Amino acid sequence: MRKLNRYPERVADTALAAAVAGVLIALHWPWLEQPAALGAIVAGCLLLVWRRRFPIAVCVLSGTALALTIVSHMDASGPLLLITWIALYGVPAYAAPRLVPVVGGSVVLATALLLVYLVGASDNKAQYPFVAPIMLAIAYLATAWLLGTYHRTRRAYLAALEERTARLERERDAVARQAVAEERTWIARELHDMLAHTISGMVVLAGGARRAAKDRPEDAIEALTEIEQVGRDGMAETRTLLESLRGNGEPATPPQATLRELPTLADRMRSSGLSVHMSVTGDPVHLPVPVDLAAYRIVQEALTNTLRHAGTATAQVSIQYTMDELQLEITDDGRNEAEAGTGLGLAGMRERARLLGGELRAGPAPGHGWSVRARLPLRATTGVG
Repeated sequence: MRKLNRYPERVADTALAAAVAGVLIALHWPWLEQPAALGAIVAGCLLLVWRRRFPIAVCVLSGTALALTIVSHMDASGPLLLITWIALYGVPAYAAPRLVPVVGGSVVLATALLLVYLVGASDNKAQYPFVAPIMLAIAYLATAWLLGTYHRTRRAYLAALEERTARLERERDAVARQAVAEERTWIARELHDMLAHTISGMVVLAGGARRAAKDRPEDAIEALTEIEQVGRDGMAETRTLLESLRGNGEPATPPQATLRELPTLADRMRSSGLSVHMSVTGDPVHLPVPVDLAAYRIVQEALTNTLRHAGTATAQVSIQYTMDELQLEITDDGRNEAEAGTGLGLAGMRERARLLGGELRAGPAPGHGWSVRARLPLRATTGVG
C-alpha cells in the first residue's frame, strides 16, 4: 500500500491506458480486420502510461501513428484520434513551459500539412468540403490544448495554496513560540523582582535578628515581626501574580505596583538596614500603567541589589518628571562590587526599559558605590512593564 501511494500518478495513467484500450477495442473490434490496426491501438494506449513523464515524446509518437494510419487508410485511425487527443492534452498540462509554444506550433503546422495532403489526394477536389475539416481540426486541437492549459493552471494554483497554507502554519507556529517565550520571560522577570526583593529583605532581617537574639532580644523580636510582615506582603504579591496567570483565557496582567508605593518600599528597606533618601523634581503627572509599574520595579530591584551587595550603605533615589519622559537615578555609596549588576535583576531592568522604548544604564558610580539610571518615555505604549 505504501508503494502504491508513492506512485499514484503512474497507477492512474496505467488504469486510464487500460480503460481506453478496452473501450476502443470493444467498440472497433468488428472493423479491426488488419492486425496492424490492433497493434497500433494497443501501442498507442501503452504510450499513455508515460504521458506525464514524457508528454512531448508521447504526443509526437501518437501523432505520427495517427498521421500514418490516416494516410494509409488503416482501420485504427478513429481510435488513434482519441489516443492522440489525450497525448496532446498532456503537452500543455505536463511539459516544460518553455517547450509548450514550440510543440504547439509544430502540431498546428503538422495538422495543416496533413489537411493539405488530404485535400490534394482527394479524387473530387471541387466538391471536397474543405471548410469542415479545418473547423474540426481547430476544435480538436483547441479543446485538448485549452483543457491541458487549464489543468496546468489549476495544478499551479493548488500548489500555491498548499505552499501558502504551509507558510501560514509555519508563521503561526513561530508566533506561538514567540508568544510563549515572551510570556515565560515576563513570568520569570516578575517572579524575580518580587521574590528577590522579599527574600533579600527577609535574609537581612533574619541575620540581624540572629545577631541581636542574645544581647538585644527586643530588637530580635522586632526583626522577626518585620520578617513576618515582609513574608506576608511577598505572599500576597505572589498570589496576585498567580491569579493573573490563571485568568479566563485573557492576557495576564502584572500586579499594579506604582511609584505611589515607593514610600512604603523605602520604609521596608530602612527596616532592613538600608538608609534610603528620596527626591522628586518636576511636576508629577499621571503615568501610563506600564511606565508606572516599570519605574517601581526598577527602583525596587536597584534597592534590593544595594541591600544584597553593598553592605552598610546609603541609597539615593531621584525621580525627575519632564514633558516627554520619566528619569530615574538610584545610587548608593556602598562597596563597589561589579557582580551587583551582572545577574538576572539587571537584565530584567534593562528589558523593562527597552520594551517601553527607553534605556537603562548601570555601573560603578564615580569613586565608589553603584549607579542605575533609567529613561522611560511617557508615551510608551508597547511591551509589558
